[in-house]
Amino acid sequence: MKAMCLAVEIFLIALIHAHADTALFTTLHSFNGSDGAYPLGSLIQGNDGNFYGTSSSGGTDYNGPDQYGAANGYGTVFKMTPSGAFTTLVFFNGTNGSNPTAGLVQDNDGNFYGTAASGGITNMYFPAGWGTVFKMTPAGNLTNLMFFNGTNGANPRNSLIQDNAGNLYGPTYYGGTTYFNSADSLFGDGTVFKINTNSAFTTLHSFSQSAPPTYTNPDGSFVNSLIRASNGILYGTTISGGDYARGTLFILNPSGDLAVLTSLDTSGVALLMQSSQGDFYGATDSGSNNFSVISKITTNGILSVFYVFTNSPLIDPTGLMQGKDGNFYGTTYHGGTNDFGTVFQLTPSGILTVLHSFTGGMDGANPFAGLVEGADGLFYGTAQNGGVNGYGTIFRLAVSPISVLPPYITSPMLNTNGQFQFTFDTAIGRNYSVEYSTNLTQWYAFVALSGVGVPITLIAPNTSSSGHCFYRIAISP
Repeated sequence: MKAMCLAVEIFLIALIHAHADTALFTTLHSFNGSDGAYPLGSLIQGNDGNFYGTSSSGGTDYNGPDQYGAANGYGTVFKMTPSGAFTTLVFFNGTNGSNPTAGLVQDNDGNFYGTAASGGITNMYFPAGWGTVFKMTPAGNLTNLMFFNGTNGANPRNSLIQDNAGNLYGPTYYGGTTYFNSADSLFGDGTVFKINTNSAFTTLHSFSQSAPPTYTNPDGSFVNSLIRASNGILYGTTISGGDYARGTLFILNPSGDLAVLTSLDTSGVALLMQSSQGDFYGATDSGSNNFSVISKITTNGILSVFYVFTNSPLIDPTGLMQGKDGNFYGTTYHGGTNDFGTVFQLTPSGILTVLHSFTGGMDGANPFAGLVEGADGLFYGTAQNGGVNGYGTIFRLAVSPISVLPPYITSPMLNTNGQFQFTFDTAIGRNYSVEYSTNLTQWYAFVALSGVGVPITLIAPNTSSSGHCFYRIAISP
């Protein structure tokens, strides 16, 4: 006669077999509006091992989709464990900032720093507010360090950069010396600023006006990327201005001295990263023959084409980083099998592999940010749209040979009917066989299933009257 076990132990065995897939994709979280919506910034792994990020909408002011199905709200800051346990830490309310579009940075003390693209100080010409710089403790206590007012900058859209002394640097998309507080004037061409953790603020550079009919200027307009190179100098790009009205590549030292390395003659290079070899790489949303391009850039500003997406269904690259294996990993906002975007790998020799094509369903759609490689060697990222509610997802990607890692088992408990249940995450392309035993010698098949990229909850079967049950999950092709 079979009965439920009186006590239960979980014992996990992952039997790994060869698999042809180059990557295994898992959806860890789908935003629901109340906990956030439309994540646009990259994740960061904190020194506690958890991942932190922002959502550009949703939160406490979310009250359901509007007439177009979109989420409202001022945005959030969230924390997620590597296994997908999710916590909303901060709910923006407009006064303390709103609509963060960038990721966070963490200092040695464990505090996080970020920007909100709007909120804070408002006026009749820009009622949404000019944006903020904030500090957040790991527990989610938020303090505003800076409220932009237009003259000192407006609309910070990028992640902050921290130097070895703890100073923070960042660009604002609008504002600066070309900003005028009147109904018929420009919002300004943007700035680069410096702020320390005690709120001491300096505008390092205000970009000059790029006005019609030529839209040219000496230094560029509207910064879309900024990084701190290994030599301590800031490198950045603008999307307008310069000699050809298509942006500039510039350098800026910590004292505020700016020099233009080159005026871009193609659509603005964006999302710069510096490789382990010292060169920079940038992604453009168009290039020769209207194909997207990955550009390689030397430290003195010489651009060359590294990869052109000519025969690939990839368009609009939105992020690029270099993994510990030396390969480049990135995302595209569109393209792929379903035109909902992709995750790709690009070797230093220029060989491209599509690791995942988003379906627009449970896995997400339209990744706007790049990836981060976790301490576990897996890649984590966000998709702006899609998921269960259409408000975006957080995902994990395992690239072979790391993809042989076993799944996480979470939430073992007795349900309301007194039955034991547990949850484990699955990856698209993997097959799973769940087995149980009372003595670790004889194993019985429970269920076989195919991974769907989201966690699955199982209710344990009846077993013999032994006081303990053991469960294992075998992973097979």
